[in-house]
Order: sequence, then C-alpha cells, then structure tokens
Amino acid sequence: MNQPDSPASAALAGHARALFWAALLLPMLLTAGGAWISWIQARREAEREVAHAAEVSAEYVQRLFDGLVLRIHRANEILAGLPDEEIRRREAELHGRLRSPASMQPGDATEQEAYIFVHDRGAVPLVSSAVLPAFVGRALPNRDFNSALRGPDAPRIHVSQVHFGLSTRRPYFALTKRRVGTGNGLPPEEYDGVINASVYVEELDARLRRLASNHAEDVIALVRADGLVLARSAPVAPGARIQSSHPALPRMAQGEEHLAVTAASTLDGVTRIAAFHRVDGYPVYATAARPRASVVRRWFSGVLPLLAAALPATFGLAWMALLVGRKQRALVAANAELEMRVERRTAALRKGEERLQELVATLDLASFLTRDMEGRILSWSEGCHRLYGWSAGEARGRDTHTLLGTSFPQPRAEIEAALLRDGVWQGDLRQRRRDGRALVVNAHKALRRGPDGQPVAVVEALTDVSAHRAMEVELRASEESARLAIEGARLGAWELDAPSGLCTWSARMAEIMGEAARPRAGMTLEAWLARIHPDDAPAARDAFTRALRSGEGGEIRTEHRVRAADLSWRWVSVHGAVLSRDVRRGAALSVRGVAEDVNERKLAEERQRLLAREVDHRAKNALAVVLAAVRLTPRDDVTTYARAIEGRVSSMSRTHTLLADARWAGADLRTLAEGELEPFIGAEATGPDASPRAELSGAKLLVAAEAAQGFSLILHELATNATKYGALSHRGGLVQVQWQVDEGEGEGMLRLRWTESGGPAVAASPAHRGFGSRVIEAMAEGQLEGRVERRWDPGGLECVVTVPLSRVLATAGEDATKEAIPG
Repeated sequence: MNQPDSPASAALAGHARALFWAALLLPMLLTAGGAWISWIQARREAEREVAHAAEVSAEYVQRLFDGLVLRIHRANEILAGLPDEEIRRREAELHGRLRSPASMQPGDATEQEAYIFVHDRGAVPLVSSAVLPAFVGRALPNRDFNSALRGPDAPRIHVSQVHFGLSTRRPYFALTKRRVGTGNGLPPEEYDGVINASVYVEELDARLRRLASNHAEDVIALVRADGLVLARSAPVAPGARIQSSHPALPRMAQGEEHLAVTAASTLDGVTRIAAFHRVDGYPVYATAARPRASVVRRWFSGVLPLLAAALPATFGLAWMALLVGRKQRALVAANAELEMRVERRTAALRKGEERLQELVATLDLASFLTRDMEGRILSWSEGCHRLYGWSAGEARGRDTHTLLGTSFPQPRAEIEAALLRDGVWQGDLRQRRRDGRALVVNAHKALRRGPDGQPVAVVEALTDVSAHRAMEVELRASEESARLAIEGARLGAWELDAPSGLCTWSARMAEIMGEAARPRAGMTLEAWLARIHPDDAPAARDAFTRALRSGEGGEIRTEHRVRAADLSWRWVSVHGAVLSRDVRRGAALSVRGVAEDVNERKLAEERQRLLAREVDHRAKNALAVVLAAVRLTPRDDVTTYARAIEGRVSSMSRTHTLLADARWAGADLRTLAEGELEPFIGAEATGPDASPRAELSGAKLLVAAEAAQGFSLILHELATNATKYGALSHRGGLVQVQWQVDEGEGEGMLRLRWTESGGPAVAASPAHRGFGSRVIEAMAEGQLEGRVERRWDPGGLECVVTVPLSRVLATAGEDATKEAIPG
C-alpha cells in the first residue's frame, strides 16, 4: 500500500514538476498566441479582399445592366407609336434597325451584344435584334418576364430566371420593362407587352472568371435576391439556386446592402468566406467567395517560420528541465523506498489474509474450504448454512461429496486434473439439502498451493441455479414445440433486431423467399424490403414502419410478391409482432414472425378469376351465334324451322362441350368433324361389313375456341345438304373431308375440302342459293375472314373453305392421318 511522501521529498518533487512544466508550456503558449494573432490577420485580409472583389463585380454588373436598360429604352423609342400589326408587317425592317449600331445611344456599350426581344400583350414575339428572326406568332406565356409585369404592382424592371433559347438552346436571362407609347390605342397605364434585353449566361460567366483571375480559387457569382444563380465563374447547372439553409439568403431577401458570411456552399459543399454586394437599382447581388482551406494554407505558410523557431527552443528548455527533474525524482524515489519498504511488505501480507477471510466468510454466496482433493471441509460459510441446512459445526471435518450427495457432470478425476492443470474449474453440480430437496448449484473451484507448489486446499463458491436451470429446460421445450409446430405447418421463421436493422431467417424462410433452403443471418431489413414487387412495396414498408414506431400496436400483417433467386415473383404472407421495446423511448427492439408460401393459392385465385371471365366471354359469344342462326333460318315451315334450329343448336352444343372438356384451350379439328358427321351417318347402316360413309384426312390441328363454332356450323350445313340432296342421301354414298395447312401464302392458310361421291348425279350448279349456303358463307367469310369455293361435278359437290391461319390459331402435327367412319 502506498504511503504519503515525507514533507521534504514532497517539496523537492513539487519544485521539479513546476520547473519542468514552466519550461515546456511557456514557449508553447507564446507560439500559440502568435499563431492565433496571425490567423485573425489572415482571415480579416481574406474578408477585405473578397469584399473588394464583390464591390468591383457589383459596379461592373451595374454598368452592364444600365447599358441593357438604355438599349431597352432605345428600342421602345424606335417602336413608339407603331401598332402591333404594323410592327409585324415591317418586322424585317425593324429587325435591322434594332440590330444597327446606330440604335445605341452614346455610353450604351455593354462589352457584349445585347439581344432585344419585343412581345405583345398576349406574350407573342413581335420583333427581335437577334441574328435569327423572332418566333413570330408563337406565344410564350410561361416565360416569367411576361407574367411578372402584367399586374398593376409590376416592378420598374424585372430580372428573369435562366431560360434556354428556342433556337440556340443556350441559357440566358433577361432584363425586362413594359412597353410604353405603343400605337395600339390603349390607356397609358394599361399593360401592352414587354421589351427585354437578354444576356447569355456563358458569356457573363467568362467575364466573371476574368474578374476572379487575381486569385485562382476565388468564385464570383451573380445571384438574384431570391437565391437564383444567374452566372458564376465556377461551373454550375443553369438555373441553380442557393438553398434556404444558407445564412445569406434571408438577409438578401431583406435587401441588405453589404453582408459577409462564412458557410458551406449549397451548390458544391465547399466552405468559403463570402461577401455579397447589392447591385444598385436591381434585385441582384454580386458575390465573391474564397475557400476557407485556401485561407488556412496562406496562414500556415506565414506561421511556419514562427513554429520553426519556437519548437526547437521549447524542446531545448524541456530537455534541460527533464534532466534536472530526473535527478530530483531519483532522490525522492530513493528516500521513499527506504522509508516504506518494511511497511509495504507488512501491508501486503495483512491485505492477502483479509481478502481470504472476506472470500470465505462475507460473500453473498455459499462458500467453503476443503483440504486438498479429498473434500474434507475446513471452513463453512453462513451462505452454506442457508443453502444446505447444515451449520458450520455440523459440516466441518466431513466429506463434501458424501454430505451433499454430489453428482458431477463429468468424471471426478477429470475435474481434479483440470484443477491441477489450470488452478480453476467451473460447472453445474447436482446436490441435495439436509431436508432431501434436490439442488442444482453452479460451483467455482479454485486451487490453493503451498510455498512448495503442492496443493493445500480448494476454495469453492456456489450459487443456487435450480430455478434458472428449470426455466431453461422449460424454455428449450417450449422453443422446440414452437419449432416443430412451425415446421409442421411449413412456415418460415424470421427475427429482426430493430436497432441494427439486421434479420435472421430460418432455412424454410429462405426457401419461401425463393432461395436455397439454409438459414440466413446478417441481412438488412432494407435489403428484404427492396426485393418486394414495386406495386406491393409501399403497403409492406408501411406495415413494418407502423409496427416499429413508438405507440403503435406492433403487429405486422402483409401479403406481397418477392423476387426469387431465379428472378420470378412469388407470393408470400408475412405475420410478425414486436416482442420488446425500449422502456424510455418506446422504440421496438426485437421483432419475430413467420412467413407462409401462398404462391399457389394466389395463382389459383387468379386462374379462377380468369376462368370466370373466360366463361362469361364464351357464353356471350355462343348466345350471339345462336341468335344469328335463329335469325338466318327461314320461317316458311314450322317443322322445318324447328328441325333446322335444333340441328344447329345441337352442333353448337357439341362444340361447346368439346371446348369445355379442353378448358377452352381449343378443339381438335378431327374430333370436331367426327362429332358433326356422326348424327348424319345413321346407326342402322353401321356394322363390321359396312362400307365407309365418311373419310377424314389431315394433319393434327388444334382449332382455337373462337373459330371452333364457325367450323362446326360449316360442317353441319354441308352434312345437312348431303343428307337431303347429296352423297349421304343414297346408300353407298361417301363424304371425304380433307384439310391441310399451306404456308406459301404470306401468313399461311388452312384449306378444308369437302368432296361427295356415290350420290345422285349432279346435272349443273343449282340456280337458287339455299339457306345452308348463306350460313356457310356467313361463317367462312364473315366470322373467319376466309372464302368459299364450290364446284358441282357430275359425281357430286366439291366445296373448299380457305381460312387464314391467324384466324384459326391452330397447331399442326407432323404426320397426316387418315381414318374412315363406317356407315
């Protein structure tokens, strides 16, 4: 234990420290004071220089603007008394007069050509002095110089925003005044258009750069009082503005004549010392600014010689003081060591003994001391009495393992080996109290060795952790039960650490999100939300934000699409809840939840909606075809009318059933033809020895649902006609139906050929075109956009229906097949 120094030693040490610090600090303080004064001078010099540059720039801009105003006045004199219509007629002449040097009064020089533009009260250009003529007849109501001067409170002169020329596409701004003394017959105070003088920004930028040439890093700019940058010696986007956070902006808005600020530029982020000078007579400021870093470099170059002289002197004095102080400290240390050596040794022994007694007797834990490894109790604390029930007198001298019925988590020999090797061991032990109740204690064993290094005792500190271990077992069981339930329900589990924004996913969660089925950790919530479909992202992000916000319920429910690893979209249902919040602020700390793969359900719902709309569409189409068949069928005979309607509706019904069985994906043309011919062949003529009544031949072809009804009615009418007058009206008659795809005509065509043979002889084509022929033509030409060709050979009718493949929307097979329907 340290003891205070003697008075003499303390005084000697104090004098040494004072001498050392005086030698070290005095030159440093003098150097720091000189550097500070130099910095103040450098800063003030920079402020004076930028203020002078701003004043010079303001004078230059004032001369420039005054010249532009004189040009405007001269243009107004040239046009005075002329009505707008006469100006338009004389546009070429007046354009030349405005461009002529004679139009400038003495003193009008502006160092650059000013372009005069004259607009009527409808904002339509009348005449200009630009190289290219004005855009006569094209109104420009959105230009601010047309709108700003219309009202009764219009300013004397208006400085415009930065615009782009209609023909040159170069940025410019304009000084604008109202037209006066026009020949349009309006009262003198009435608004009758404007005259403006435009200035190209890039030309003014070049002149500002010349003004700033004395200091390479200075920036000179022309800024409107509302913060709009009109021109700048350093590059800036046309139309840029000083942001409202800049301290100069409110002072310019109040119209201060001069102001100086040091702030970071809102245009490029560079901190500068800046001066603003108002251009007399105009709502514009000229500003000059110098980077603070440039001022610091200039100051440092001036203070460097001072540092070069002061630092060696400081180090020399410090070294001398250090040498003197070292000798004094050595003397003080020797005296102190001599005086306190015995007392330190005694205090160390006493403190070690007290520490041991405190450990054994006063710890708020159960503790005891045993003799070497045998477990014989040497001391027994009051904590042990409370924990186990035996008093110190009852426990002392007994074996701890026998007394407490200790059960070790590993072989006892391994624990003793760890104590001999490491000196400590810690772990849980199962023991029992005096009343027989089982305990779980966390034991910390420490080995004490004698001077010869041999073990002499073991100190044990014990804590009752029975309740903790029971809770851990219950928690593990609960978590395992929850995990099994989540896995059984095929749910994914996720957890969010709200302060860090990091997420943890289970393997099933990763699989639901379209990734490999393995756990993920360390992914940010923002990365998760970025994978959500843009249409669903706002609602999902709002659900998480509201749950994490203080004062909200903390529940998350959202269904959205996420981008999977294969770039497809998958539907996911996410549920979660905030488990813990910050007590003081209420912010969420921990969030847990589950996710469910609902992709199949969402797709099934979408398919169901599409199917419902498709059924509605098909039903309307079918009813329209039925209505057309009813309207086209002759009504001369009720029986014939009913039979014709029944046949056509039955044909449509068969086609509808065929399409419904295929889920409206289309109908096979062969199956469609078989269904239409079957009712006309007749069951009485069928049998194993019967000759074929119909033959179907053609490639496999899937007819789209939109075309199937048309083909079914065409085949129905042909079969009806063959039954009445053709091949199917005689026994032994034959109908051949062939189809083929011809891709040689542009988009490709489908040809369906109907050929009859073995029926009554055909003398010539009929003179009367029957109803069936009109139905065939209506279906083939009206609905399918095709054509019909008929030829009445002596052997029977041949009918060819040609339809574009784009109307059929069919897929042809590779091999043609041929089958006969027996009759």
